[in-house]
Amino acid sequence: MRIAIDGTALSINNGGVSSYLRGLLTEFHTSSNQIDLFSSPSFKFNPRCVSKKIQTLYRELVWQQILLPKISTRHKSDILFSPSHIISCQKGIKKAVTFHDMYIMRNPLAFRKWHSIFSNYIYPKIFNSDAHFIAISEFTKKEMLHYFPHHEKRIRVIKSAISSDFRVITDQTELLGIKSKFNLPAEFILTVGSLEPRKNIISLLNLYNQVNVNELPILVLVSPDGWNNKIEIDLIHRLSDRGKLIWLKNIERNELIALYNMALLMVYPSLYEGFGMPPMEAMACKCPVITSNNSSLSEYYSESALLLNNPEDLDELKFTILNILQDQDLNKKLRDLGFKNTLNYNFKNSAAETLAYFSEITT
Repeated sequence: MRIAIDGTALSINNGGVSSYLRGLLTEFHTSSNQIDLFSSPSFKFNPRCVSKKIQTLYRELVWQQILLPKISTRHKSDILFSPSHIISCQKGIKKAVTFHDMYIMRNPLAFRKWHSIFSNYIYPKIFNSDAHFIAISEFTKKEMLHYFPHHEKRIRVIKSAISSDFRVITDQTELLGIKSKFNLPAEFILTVGSLEPRKNIISLLNLYNQVNVNELPILVLVSPDGWNNKIEIDLIHRLSDRGKLIWLKNIERNELIALYNMALLMVYPSLYEGFGMPPMEAMACKCPVITSNNSSLSEYYSESALLLNNPEDLDELKFTILNILQDQDLNKKLRDLGFKNTLNYNFKNSAAETLAYFSEITT
């Protein structure tokens, strides 16, 4: 089977979609299938002269709708695969696309206006084409069927996974090197995620803004920039000035793995997720996790993390953090249960299921 894959995500972000695609590709290349990876051409001039909106519209309207299907046909691909939400609407091409969530449909005001308008325009066209769909959770499938109820037969749930790079580090010298590089304290709480409304990092920031300096360990925030986040940015700077927070914008994967290994616990108070990769990454490093009792998070983590019934409730958030910090038996239990949970989600299985689905589509 010859598979054409849109690899643009690998060059435009370092988030969940690129991690998902890298994990699949590693396993795809061990199969007998021929894998052709294609990426949207970069702008030849200074990209700062081109707005993010123009770059995105070019990628999703010109590259994904016109150029990539032609390239796939020219290479006589058996199937075209997109790892994230957008794929050609042309009929007559065998194709599959992964949907990670439907948040832009559920809450369009949380996104830039032009992005919401475009998604509401293109999603119906994709679903009404002859595309096949991968949902990374039962929750995501349910959300897809909420908006497009007549397409259940073309949706397959294939659970996502994390890289085997995320692991327990026993080399203390390696950990001390990362701690020294970022001037980290001996004890800290970790949170990971982009600064966008649904990640609800604002609740964690508000909590730290309320408590006394020594009431909770320092918060280490690993987050690139996002959108609709002026209040969050202002709070981050205020907390940094008061010695309550360290903001790490761009770090390498090995550094993130070390942070998971060193953190007292990881808090992920998201309002909506299709998977929620950081909690699983933390668990693979035996870091206790607090996350939300909503969306796919309860599907993936109900037995292995402490779940917040209302992640915007600061009292519940503070109580849950202190519960893990003060109860060593609970702390150890979460470390063990979390690590055990990660054994169920690996890219070897996800890739095998994905390739089997492609085979069904093409025969």
